[in-house]
Amino acid sequence: PKHTRLDARPTEKNMPKSTKNQSFSLLPLDQIRSDDEITDLDSPSISSSFDSPTLDSDENSDKIPHHTQRKLKARHLSMIAIGGTIGTGLFLGSGAALSSGGPVGTLIGYLFMGFIIYCVTVSLGEMCAFLPVPGSFTDYAGRFIDPAVGFTLGWNYWYSYATTMPGEITAAAIVISYWDTGISVAFWITLFFLITLVINNIGAEAYGEAEFWLSITKVITIVGLIILGFILVMGGGPNHDFVGFR
Repeated sequence: PKHTRLDARPTEKNMPKSTKNQSFSLLPLDQIRSDDEITDLDSPSISSSFDSPTLDSDENSDKIPHHTQRKLKARHLSMIAIGGTIGTGLFLGSGAALSSGGPVGTLIGYLFMGFIIYCVTVSLGEMCAFLPVPGSFTDYAGRFIDPAVGFTLGWNYWYSYATTMPGEITAAAIVISYWDTGISVAFWITLFFLITLVINNIGAEAYGEAEFWLSITKVITIVGLIILGFILVMGGGPNHDFVGFR
């Protein structure tokens, strides 16, 4: 008997008129997903991240309730990223590190911890780009590891900042006390706490502007301190003593 060969590939004869001008490509077998993999995408844990609306502009974000809104501009984010690397540890902790570990030991420790933080930041950025969710990074720990890990990480993150903020405010008051010893440290701690509380309660735009100008101040200060330190080491101080590598 004569057998008829069934050809399912699209040709100009058997394809619809609306698809004749479209191009087709065949996927390798290892890239074709099975039915089980396709049904896994329909699970609530995966589909919920794709069902959330995307906030493409401030106009659309104002119309969508109960979701995050893009109130920070690019200049805010850039200066927050730069200013976030300059903290009290650089102004207060670097002296103790230099006295105990020396310049080489401090540099090695900085490179080691910087490499670890870089790996964590890159991994978090990949997860945010792959599954953008309207929430914190703790959602990824609950999604990829276990919900209990996300719950624990969220409370640890809160506890970390609950103890870090008083330490930062106290450190700022100690720095000011180097120049002004007539005013109590408690006054500066109260003042900085009230300023921080007001900025965080006004809104994201006020927070972004405050971070922008404070970060610029920190960058200018650290650049000025580096230039001043170089001048003093090279003998530009009042006694004109060349310190060098002593």
